[in-house]
Order: sequence, then C-alpha cells, then structure tokens
Amino acid sequence: MLTAWSRNYLDADFWNGFRAKSKLDASGCRIWQKGRNRKGYGQVRRDGKQQLAHRVALALVNGEIPDGLCVLHHCDVPACINTDHLFLGTNADNNRDMAQKGRGSQPKGEANGKSKLTAADIPYIRANPERRRR
Repeated sequence: MLTAWSRNYLDADFWNGFRAKSKLDASGCRIWQKGRNRKGYGQVRRDGKQQLAHRVALALVNGEIPDGLCVLHHCDVPACINTDHLFLGTNADNNRDMAQKGRGSQPKGEANGKSKLTAADIPYIRANPERRRR
C-alpha cells in the first residue's frame, strides 16, 4: 500500500531520475553514484534533510518504512540501491546479520591494527612507580 509520501513521489519521472543516479554493476547491484557518507552509504536529500539512498529506494517501491526498522542489504554493498537486494529488519536483525557475515567486530588488543601497546607493555606500565594519573 502506498503512503501519501510514496503517492506524491512515485511517478515515472522521479523514479527514473533517482535510478539515473546509479549504475548497474556485474553482480546486479545498482550502485549509487552521487554523494555518500563516510561509511559508503548513498545519500539523497528528501523532505529537506539528508536520507540514506537505499532507504529512499525501498520506500519508493514498497511504501514508507515503519519506525524502528532498518533496511538491510543481502549483498552487503552499502552503496547498493537495488530493491531486490534490500530487506527490512530490526536493529537486532541488523547486528545478527553483520555478525553472521563477519563484519563489524574489531579485533582486541595487539590484533587491532590501531593498538599502540603490546601485552608486554601493560605490566611494565602498571608496575612503574613514576607513572602519573591525572
């Protein structure tokens, strides 16, 4: 069922203009070619504010997205707006999907590339009487 927003904007000109800002790749992903956020998700201006392009694409095809639901990617390509690759889920579904696909978890300790200390440094620092707390 179309909502008021979808009825107003779901015309051939708007949809074709929206799709024209993307390019189909060999895997079937429709990659957003315009602005993206720092995580690689496409962005588009809607109702006077920035919106994620994949959310707008799904809303254009299926109607408004209910509050509290996320739009997830089967393909795991943040810039993809192919509605066949998108599905609705809760935040818990999104976290579960991320964990099952091996994304999102940062290695701990020395295994993290941003680590500045080694495991051997910690006892030395803790035992050093000259260390200062501020």
